[in-house]
Amino acid sequence: MSVGRPGAADCPGGACAARAAMVGYRGSRRRVVVLGGGVSGTTVANALRRRRANLDVTLVDSHGDVVNQPTHLHIPFAVRLERARATGRLLRGGIRLVVDHAAGIDLDGRVVHLRAGTALPYDALVLATGARLDKRSLPGFREAAHNFHCHNAAERLRERLEDFAGGDLVVGAAAEIYRCPYAVPEFALLLDGWLRSRRLRGKTRLHVLLPEPLFATLGPLGEELERLLLEAGACVRAPWSIASMDPRARSLHAADGAEQPFDLLVLVPPHRGAPFLAGSSLVDSAGWVAVDPRTLRARGAAGVFALGDAARLPAPKLGSAAHFQAAVVVEQVLAELDGRPSGARYDGRARHLVHVGGGRALRMESTYAGFGRVRGPSLSAYVHKVAVERLFFEFAGSSLQHVV
Repeated sequence: MSVGRPGAADCPGGACAARAAMVGYRGSRRRVVVLGGGVSGTTVANALRRRRANLDVTLVDSHGDVVNQPTHLHIPFAVRLERARATGRLLRGGIRLVVDHAAGIDLDGRVVHLRAGTALPYDALVLATGARLDKRSLPGFREAAHNFHCHNAAERLRERLEDFAGGDLVVGAAAEIYRCPYAVPEFALLLDGWLRSRRLRGKTRLHVLLPEPLFATLGPLGEELERLLLEAGACVRAPWSIASMDPRARSLHAADGAEQPFDLLVLVPPHRGAPFLAGSSLVDSAGWVAVDPRTLRARGAAGVFALGDAARLPAPKLGSAAHFQAAVVVEQVLAELDGRPSGARYDGRARHLVHVGGGRALRMESTYAGFGRVRGPSLSAYVHKVAVERLFFEFAGSSLQHVV
């Protein structure tokens, strides 16, 4: 069975495996291929190498650098943090880094095919391929909306905010699944403070539109965020599902017929899984890898694991969740290589740290079993949040010796 574009892995499984074994093969060492060099991929690769120095670990990344995603939230407000660092600087010695795009996977032959033509055989495969922004799926998005989910977009939003003089400012999400489930209220609260510092708050009607109520996705943390938004004078509406937008008229249209005009629109784009996996047996219609939520093993694919933003899980797409998942994936991979069962299980754990403005933040932990207690808004939570943002690359390059 093959995954990817037609022709990426269209030879018989045995032939593919035999041919691929000649590419980058290092004797009889067990081979682990990690696709994706973000937080999830680098953490798993480093931890595997730390645990077993004799493993042949190859990490494939399309760009060759790790991006500090939390910095994008601050760029519109002209706050600068280290944005990216070369992946090679974050990897332990002995890990092979290949900068290329994955083109397909031969699941039967256990071979990954790269766009440049290289074939990488594996005994265990880890999919840490993240999420992609899918602006084209919502007509009018590029013309009408700004976002802060990549560096260039965040810079354009900063420039637009510099010219903003007041009016209807709408902050929302275009779909239900996206990185960082509290991104919209967090940005809106920081925006409220920025508007006040510019003496524009009295001239601005701040609207927050969400496809799901905050309490439905974030429990008590969502309730506290909604309380703070209302306290700040924002108009919060949820559920509010965007059906279409009119860039010329500068208006949003909801599925129920409601309309929302805007002078400035900041919208979290739709997200999808890695394009090369689209339509394969590994993923759902949105491209998320179907996994067992406890073991993180891909369903119907022996020796394949997925974590982080790439995986379809009833857990938030957060860096903290990826760290907890990485610990389980490492144990499961080692068990796979040893031919033994593993008792390692992911319990849905994630730690939420949310800026709310004024040098304060909220903190909460969640699992599959439910939500913990919300702490804050407090200075201590803010200090914790800032430390995580500034030490991002230390955590991204960790070997699971500590988890934020």
